[in-house]
Amino acid sequence: LLPVYDYVDVENPAAVAPDMDQAIQKLSVVINLHRVSKWTDDSYLLMGKAQFLKHQYQDSRETFEYLVDEFDPDNVKNNRRATQNEQAKERNAKMKERKKQTSSKKKASSNKSTKKEREAAIKNNSNSKKNSRSAEKARQDEIKARKKAIADRKKNPPSTKPEEQVATAPATTTTAPENKPNATPAVADNKTKKDQEKTPDKPKDDDKPFGETPAYYEGMVWLARAQTAQGNFYASQSILNELKLKSKTPSEVIQMAAVAEGDNAIRQENYALAILSLQKGYDLSDDKAERARLAFILGQLYELTGDASQALAHYSQVLDNRPGFDLEFNAKLKQIVLQNKAGSLADRKALDAIDDMIKEAKNAEYRDQLYYALAQIDLSKGDRVAAIDHLKLSVRQPSKMQLQKAESYYLLASLHYEKDDFSPAYHFYDSTQQFMLKTDVRLDKVQELATSLKPIAEQADIIALTDSLIRVSQWPDDKKRELATRIKKQQDEEQAAKNVQSTVRPDPLAARATPGQVERPGQTSTNPSANSTFFAYDDKELKRGLKAFSDKWGNRANEDNWRRSLRPDATQTEQAVADQQPAADQVKDDEIYQILKDVPRNAQDLARAKGKIEDARFRLGVLLRDNIDRYQLAADQHELLLNDYPETSHKEEAYYYLYLD
Repeated sequence: LLPVYDYVDVENPAAVAPDMDQAIQKLSVVINLHRVSKWTDDSYLLMGKAQFLKHQYQDSRETFEYLVDEFDPDNVKNNRRATQNEQAKERNAKMKERKKQTSSKKKASSNKSTKKEREAAIKNNSNSKKNSRSAEKARQDEIKARKKAIADRKKNPPSTKPEEQVATAPATTTTAPENKPNATPAVADNKTKKDQEKTPDKPKDDDKPFGETPAYYEGMVWLARAQTAQGNFYASQSILNELKLKSKTPSEVIQMAAVAEGDNAIRQENYALAILSLQKGYDLSDDKAERARLAFILGQLYELTGDASQALAHYSQVLDNRPGFDLEFNAKLKQIVLQNKAGSLADRKALDAIDDMIKEAKNAEYRDQLYYALAQIDLSKGDRVAAIDHLKLSVRQPSKMQLQKAESYYLLASLHYEKDDFSPAYHFYDSTQQFMLKTDVRLDKVQELATSLKPIAEQADIIALTDSLIRVSQWPDDKKRELATRIKKQQDEEQAAKNVQSTVRPDPLAARATPGQVERPGQTSTNPSANSTFFAYDDKELKRGLKAFSDKWGNRANEDNWRRSLRPDATQTEQAVADQQPAADQVKDDEIYQILKDVPRNAQDLARAKGKIEDARFRLGVLLRDNIDRYQLAADQHELLLNDYPETSHKEEAYYYLYLD
């Protein structure tokens, strides 16, 4: 399933830790400087979000709990009174401290002051009294001047135009003269029309406890999400239910709560409730990117519940919201697969459609997903062999997406495990755990299976290899020589491929890459060979080309004029090659002995090989029983051991395990 919140299910949250720490530090300053402010609740909300993004779920939960308890709009008076009392206590403590400091300073200064300084202070006081008397006289003169100006305006009112007169005003309207510093406007008995139409003043921010939108409601949603992240699903649902009952909850918070409820339900695998909640979140959202993501998740949920028609409808909604290329590509691919399963798209047409997408250059980095889709179509037809082949092609594709490799390896391992092919199942489970994210809920099961299957695969490989060596020992000499020739040719080709790779000029961009750098899901590779379709960047294509060249031209030295016809000594070279060619095609006796050194050569070697099979088959039966609870398969192995080797040294133990099974 696609995560509901893409920024939460990241593998390395430490990447954003420095920025979040800086945000928390600045918010702490805001809170400490202004304990009573309309920004205090918003600061606590942002602080909790920063802790949440660092995956410090316990700390964020405590922050959101404090926000919800202290800044509830329904109990704002009590909260404000308690906060003001706390502030008053702090102020009183500071005032007492200041008084102590002031009194101590006065005492110190009085002890050190001299008579001359006291006389200077008295003189300064007398001067200040004179200055205050002159200021009072100037103020009285200004008042008299204003009264005189008012009396003059009453006797000689200014003339006004008729259209400026107010029809409803029975008394004469007075206006203040312009650019007169001592003039004050007279108060009219009646309001003008402009004053009547003036809208009432908005209430001050102090009238609302926390500004326009209290952070309390959004804080409840984030508190529920913190509970969900910690696995407290019932506590999270309880908080969201309480939020639904509040009549003043903003619409955008209702949308956030619906999405959070859907995430909580998905983590509990309650897909029915998840569908209802996410659908509500989709309907209330105005953000096209969010709507596309929610529609894709809804399509996946309907797939899990078996409703293909609704899944197709939601994948169409993804395309309607114009998502990014990733979501668009996956939605189209899902539509092809679902239409094929529903029977509305024939197998041949579905395969052709995906083949066309594979050929498109823009889909080069998505070919692993396309081969995976082909495997899904094969499985819907019941063709497990073709599905395994397509899955192997999927894991071989160069891709920057670890998630898809994990899915392909996981399905490969599951298919082999279901048909009791334990050796490849172990290897594919081992590869799965290397690519699977640590947050994947299946990782523990995959690791457990890989650990349990490892010794089983070892014993199964011993049986298969030893049995093959015993059969080869019974072949005639010419057939053994032919086998040794094939093995030697294969070894030569592999060695030649290694030599070619060693002579390839290293990529300068790759050389400048940081040592130990690991690509994460969603990162863009700095190495052009990771995404390029150029053949020289593909090791598999290089090996294939080298093999084709060797089959046609043989092993040639890396030199100029490598064609025989272009060499100056063409005749001599051709003769030398002709003389050496039969010797190259033949394998000497000592080489045959070295290649087939593990093949039994006498009765003693044969007895030793059969002893290996006896021990491995007995251990395999025990491991099948103890590690993976396959009792019938364990019994089959012990019965086969007793039938093939009646006098085996594990005879009594095999009978005992057969009794237990």
